Amino acid sequence: MYQFEQLYNVDTLDQDFSTRKFLQVLLDDSYYPIEHKYKTYNKNEKIYFPDKQKNDSNIFIIEDGVGGFYSNKELISFVGKGELAGLHNLATREGEAQEEYVKVLTETITLWEFSKSDILGKIINIQDGYLYHYLTMKKILDQMLSRYLMEHKASEERVMYYLHDIASRYGEHHADTNYLKIPQFLSQNSIINYIGVSNKTFYKILKKLCSDGIVRINEEGMFVDARYVME
Repeated sequence: MYQFEQLYNVDTLDQDFSTRKFLQVLLDDSYYPIEHKYKTYNKNEKIYFPDKQKNDSNIFIIEDGVGGFYSNKELISFVGKGELAGLHNLATREGEAQEEYVKVLTETITLWEFSKSDILGKIINIQDGYLYHYLTMKKILDQMLSRYLMEHKASEERVMYYLHDIASRYGEHHADTNYLKIPQFLSQNSIINYIGVSNKTFYKILKKLCSDGIVRINEEGMFVDARYVME
């Protein structure tokens, strides 16, 4: 059986079945309308799924802002603009899910909220719904696989990989340089917890990366050389 990537052009898949396009499909009330809410949460608020106040799981698509995704108080990943949270546990049976939430790291997060059951119904009842589901799940699984593989890498490679990943997803290019600035709302403690190394190991590696010119730290913040992409 051919994989979807063999049947479709990869760039076309990314463009035609992006999270942004998926959101447009979900908000389209012309066919199989579903309930949706536009919400704003403030810094340090926790956005739970499943919702503790109702017997259903929530799925979010972030409109703006960045949050940390936690499972049983462990920082698993970050989610930001144009990204989706909650779809990974569509197959989880009721009662098995751990306590999961997104903690707001920026001043605010704005998002679209849907129920799990509504999204499942929409996917089943629209043309190409399976493609949106497949490609979204594939992105999530690819991220999980990358994280799993990184757990078996040397600490220095892990630190380099995650610093670049964070900077490339949420940072900004420094003027006239190849460096990406890690946003200040991501504290070094949260980054250390995300990478999964000790404070001593992190700062030892960070010192070496600064000596090698891969990382720069000054009064403006921390910068990562964008040319160092870990394969």
